[in-house]
Amino acid sequence: MNSLAAGDRVWHLAYGAGIVVTMVAGHRARVRFDGFPGLPRTLLQAELQLAGAPPIQDRAAPSKPAPPRAAGPAPEPSVAGPGGPSSNGRTQPTPPLATEPPATLPPPGLAYRTLPSTAACERADVRQTLEALRLGVVPARFVEDYTVGRDAELRQLGSLLDAAQGLRAVWGDYGTGKTHILDVVEHKARERGLATSRVVLDPLEVPPTHPKRLYTEIVRNLRLPNSADRGFGTLAHELCESGAHRHRRGGSFSRFFSPYLHALHANDEEAIALLRDYVEGEEIDTQEAGLHLFRLGWSSPRLLALSDYRTYGRMYMHMIGTLATWVRDAGHRGLLVLFDEVEYVDALAPDLRDYAIQVLMHFAAATLAPESLRFDPESLYRGGQPVHRSLPLRYRPDQPLAAVFALTPLDNARAIYELMVKGGCHSIDLQPLRHAHVDELMMRLYDLYRRAHPGFEWTPEQRLHARRRIVDSLGDDAWAMRRLVQRTVFVLDEHRFGGAAHGA
Repeated sequence: MNSLAAGDRVWHLAYGAGIVVTMVAGHRARVRFDGFPGLPRTLLQAELQLAGAPPIQDRAAPSKPAPPRAAGPAPEPSVAGPGGPSSNGRTQPTPPLATEPPATLPPPGLAYRTLPSTAACERADVRQTLEALRLGVVPARFVEDYTVGRDAELRQLGSLLDAAQGLRAVWGDYGTGKTHILDVVEHKARERGLATSRVVLDPLEVPPTHPKRLYTEIVRNLRLPNSADRGFGTLAHELCESGAHRHRRGGSFSRFFSPYLHALHANDEEAIALLRDYVEGEEIDTQEAGLHLFRLGWSSPRLLALSDYRTYGRMYMHMIGTLATWVRDAGHRGLLVLFDEVEYVDALAPDLRDYAIQVLMHFAAATLAPESLRFDPESLYRGGQPVHRSLPLRYRPDQPLAAVFALTPLDNARAIYELMVKGGCHSIDLQPLRHAHVDELMMRLYDLYRRAHPGFEWTPEQRLHARRRIVDSLGDDAWAMRRLVQRTVFVLDEHRFGGAAHGA
């Protein structure tokens, strides 16, 4: 398509009609859409099409005739549709570019594109999901479609999503489906308008002893409800035009994030790249970044170095609370952070375990009311200079931040959690799946399989035979969710191909 410019009327397949506010680096445009009157959205130019037709003197003859107009009542004599007849039968001239197409119709150019049908797209998505299940990998979609035996647990987690604040600990032995339940909750959270971030604790890459590394992982894995992109960039583009977030005297100013918005607003690619690294926790030269900001007219406080010291939990918790609040300011409901492998804390040496517990306590203090805590939040480590120590632990008292910890119920892990949180209302115990769940799971996967392969059928006798094979091959009374799902898909494959393609 032709290059866009500020003021152009454009069309987007998902958002409809809008107007270009400004152009930004990376072949992107900031667009304020008519149906979304809040802050502008930043999109690739390739996703946008000019709305309406250009002035007739600047337009080449169309290569294809315009699609026929739908039948309907004749318009009033004083009003004519774009390029259409009036009530007196005369053809009216094409209106200027400012005239936009109806909000429910795409611009004429889109009428000639051949797009895959909805059914074909879904069938491809389901097949991709089944392939992931064959490999024992968590699929990106349709996780809820084969979730069984978890109604009570999902109701408890649903209350957390409704509140968009709080903390839950999901306890389950190895193989009971902790990771699966996180997958379902993450999907539900995004459906309900929450941004999500998924973190797997790891002794080398993401140790719970280092709050900066946790923060970096959270920012990099941030996903907004309406975006497949990860990271802070999409959120920053949504807030770039907001003076309240960009200016020092704005009500939502952040000395950590606002400089990035300032660089985006100035459309300075070098400053954008440098400050994006800063926001994501990368090591940068803050003096160099400060010089770039000064050149762009930044007069607010200097950038603070983002230290990897283990006592800086307060600063990074403040930044995560800022992130959650800014997510809400951009029109979403808040931020849910999901932690897997939290029981890794139990394996640490005593001196390191204390630092890790402090980090988890910061999350409890930032998500729960004080009366739910077994400790005083003001007693937590305050590392750094006075400027770091003076930061409030919460960016806002009502910040929309929620967290879910997935843990194996080891004795020490239970004891650590009980040091932080009062009562059992914040704990959810997963029960292992048993024989009674096999039939429901089989039928759910069978339904999913038929959506991928229309025409595939199981007779009642075949289903009974398949059930025996699945139960006999697994053997135990309780099984790992992923292993049970994978085995069921293999048996479905064998029936579809008419042989034991995947072995017993």
